[in-house]
Amino acid sequence: MFEEVRPLQEKQLTILKELKRVCELNNLTYYIVFGTLLGAVRHKGFIPWDDDIDVCMHYNDYKRLEEICQKDLSSDFFLQTADNDPQSHLTFKRLRLNATTLIHEDFANCDINHGIPLDIYPLYNLSDDAGERKKQIKAAMMYLLLSSGAPPKHHGKFTRFVTGIILKFYSGKRRQKKINKCLRIMTKYNNVQTEEVGMLFGNPAMCKRAYPAKFFEDKVDLLFEDDTFSAPKDYDGFLSLEYGDYMQLPPIEEQGIKLEHIVKLDVENPYTIYKGELYCINSKDR
Repeated sequence: MFEEVRPLQEKQLTILKELKRVCELNNLTYYIVFGTLLGAVRHKGFIPWDDDIDVCMHYNDYKRLEEICQKDLSSDFFLQTADNDPQSHLTFKRLRLNATTLIHEDFANCDINHGIPLDIYPLYNLSDDAGERKKQIKAAMMYLLLSSGAPPKHHGKFTRFVTGIILKFYSGKRRQKKINKCLRIMTKYNNVQTEEVGMLFGNPAMCKRAYPAKFFEDKVDLLFEDDTFSAPKDYDGFLSLEYGDYMQLPPIEEQGIKLEHIVKLDVENPYTIYKGELYCINSKDR
């Protein structure tokens, strides 16, 4: 049942190897996390039913990655950000493989790079002061809302109503000014040693999630498929916090592949051939 996801995983592994090459060339530290880290520890590679790769980087290295990719990234790849691909509305970075296609239904109307992606999340230092940390989390949730430009789905009519008002209030230059202010608050402690760190992305629960900074004080190389990649040195602590008894396989009914939201997956052809057919269907530019 997992054969259909294997070609996708192989392309994602190619992207991860390119990220590793660029980071090692420029002395940047990255960490495989979440299901990718779990796969490395439990399966020595992909979880058989996993369909993505997750990586995080300390914010200062995360920011340097943009400049470095401009000179060192292979032309086969594209580091996608909200700045260089505005319709993506990203609040993190994606490294995409250009000559492939993965069109997600949420972005089917967007004229963006739809190559197979790898997600790269920033790791922020969280203030040790409870009040200051609340400001960071509040700023992160506002940053996510304004950057996405749309009310969150699946959170009820009231939430959609309130966030819709916020989006109308913060429009044009006012929105970008507020986004920049939120980011300053989120990154305020990145040059200060703190007890905990967080990725400040996703839903409110994810924004509030914190990890002991010691998890990421050092790195260790773990085997993943046919290569080794950097992981948090205390990967056991990270995985235990995230998944509990992480070496225990989930029930068979939870081992499904999550490709149902994908409009098109093509590991052999570039996404550009599908413009006007599967994405940007109503675009005047096609």
